Amino acid sequence: MNFIRNKSYKDLKLIPIFLFFLVVSTSCWKTDPQDNLFTFKGEMLGQYLASEERADDYSEFAGILQETDVMGLLNTYGEYTCFAPTNEALYRFYEKEGLAGYHEMSEDSLYKLVYNHIIKDYTIESKDFGIGRLSALNMANRYISTNPTIDSIGFPVIYINDYSLVLNRDIDVHNGVIHSVDRVIIPTDSTLVERLSVDKNFSLFFEALLKTNLHSKLNLIEDYSYDPNDDPELAPIKEINILQEIPQFRKYGYTALIESDSTYIANGINDINDLYAKAKEWYPEATDEDFESENNALNQFISYHLINKQLGYTKFILDYDTEHMFKNAGPQYDMYEYIEPMLKNSLIEVKIDRKLSEGNLFNAIPTVQGENGSYTKVIRIVDDNYDNDALNGVYHEIDGILLYDRDVVSTIRSKRLRLDAASFFPEITNNNMRGSGVAQIFILPRGYLENVSYSENTKLRYLSQNLRLEDFQGDEFIFGNNNKSDVLYDLTLNILPIPAGTYEIRLGYQPLVRRGVAQMYWDGKPTGIPVDFTINADDPSIGHQVPGRNSDDPYGYENDKMMRNRGFMKGPMSYHAPDKDWYPAPNARESVRSLRKIVGKYTFDKTERHTLRLKAVELGEFMIDYIEIVPIEVLEKEGVY
Repeated sequence: MNFIRNKSYKDLKLIPIFLFFLVVSTSCWKTDPQDNLFTFKGEMLGQYLASEERADDYSEFAGILQETDVMGLLNTYGEYTCFAPTNEALYRFYEKEGLAGYHEMSEDSLYKLVYNHIIKDYTIESKDFGIGRLSALNMANRYISTNPTIDSIGFPVIYINDYSLVLNRDIDVHNGVIHSVDRVIIPTDSTLVERLSVDKNFSLFFEALLKTNLHSKLNLIEDYSYDPNDDPELAPIKEINILQEIPQFRKYGYTALIESDSTYIANGINDINDLYAKAKEWYPEATDEDFESENNALNQFISYHLINKQLGYTKFILDYDTEHMFKNAGPQYDMYEYIEPMLKNSLIEVKIDRKLSEGNLFNAIPTVQGENGSYTKVIRIVDDNYDNDALNGVYHEIDGILLYDRDVVSTIRSKRLRLDAASFFPEITNNNMRGSGVAQIFILPRGYLENVSYSENTKLRYLSQNLRLEDFQGDEFIFGNNNKSDVLYDLTLNILPIPAGTYEIRLGYQPLVRRGVAQMYWDGKPTGIPVDFTINADDPSIGHQVPGRNSDDPYGYENDKMMRNRGFMKGPMSYHAPDKDWYPAPNARESVRSLRKIVGKYTFDKTERHTLRLKAVELGEFMIDYIEIVPIEVLEKEGVY
């Protein structure tokens, strides 16, 4: 099957694709041997591959590059990373496919082969290879996985997609870098369900997936009706020197967190009947015997393992632990992400424990509430079985039984939830905008995001991680007129499910003169008088005082109380703008341009989604960084982080 329906691989070369990379250090490369490092500063990437002196190594790949006209691209200025297959690699590929040579391949197949081996716009050296997916997509809009390891004689080696060995790495050319490989890189064309169907490690989970018919919810690949050119009104922000793009695709994606058959056996589960019996114990209120029902215990158990976001290993939380975050040891600096799985009205908590220097801790329940480093329950991804790639998703093996039980609900319910706005929208993750580590503005067409609705003239932009922004995780959303001066925005956000209880709700934002004034509504009801989002925190109506500047209130606690009485809070002390060009404060708490607006206190009788509406009453734009959900019993011990 073609990777992109109705678009050939030849056509893809004309489409700007978002390509990013994450620098992930791997200690085994600190002592790499230097005899396979080369520098050829004078040549372009295409010239290097096509040179006669290297014909014995790359003439076949150079011929394909010429045949597809991609050679011209690789001889232009820019940045490229090329995993160049050797002649032997291509001969091996021809033999496997029953071909005499690349001249027997279709044009679309040739473009597909070439694009699978090239990452455009970034130079990624071997020191940047971690274990698992690179955050950069190749020109075929697919992930490439790297696996630096040690061979049987103790020599460091790198595998690409687990099977293609890097022969020579870091060949430095004028417009990028080349890594030669001994196998043609062929990303799977199998969907997530198809991959799981042949993975014998997870046969019982897959049987349950079929029995509940939940596999039918994992089949979407791309919204083929999406056209980035449909809205002629979309336009970049004037006088902003940041890359601005309209997404060229609207892809779907899925993630499965799965217990292996051996894990089930270790827990006394040997077949589907055992699993169903256990599911009834774990989800006793799910009493429907119809396996396809949302109120069936097995259905609930399996659906809690499925997520409608494509989350590689680093995309659960690690990629969001940016330079903005202070990472000192201590419980106040621990970081959390909340993910909504397919089980209705549930959450998965993902944690970075600073004391352990460990991330991707799922539903971690401390031995003593509030104490880190020791857990009565915690789920981890198995070290040697994650980032299993599929056309429309990825799956990971987990080391224990993943449940949404009373212990998990109680743990989530007992702490402040700080929800980054990007966590509300699967599309931001599935189309590789969030956690890229690259500062960029994405201009999002109407209907691109499902969990928000807004008036016809309202424009939406997502600003990805930017070192100059004083944002939690470094990203933000802006709704507004986008170059128009006569449009009032009106938008409604769908918030992640919140457990039953009584909470204080807050909105995290940055006041600026262009923000405007808006009336807020929680679950459709007004929250008070309109809020002026243009006013800095040190305005007398808010009263922010920088902690430490008043000798009578050295920590700012009395000032905090005064601000709360006026409906505001300082920003948290746990993050800052690493680049002080725009926001010079040492942290958000000391900044007059970071605020939390207290929306109100609410009691929820059941766990469900909620809505926050903002309707402009004066011209301007609305900016959202995060939302905080704080149990009232936590308020007194919450701290300033």
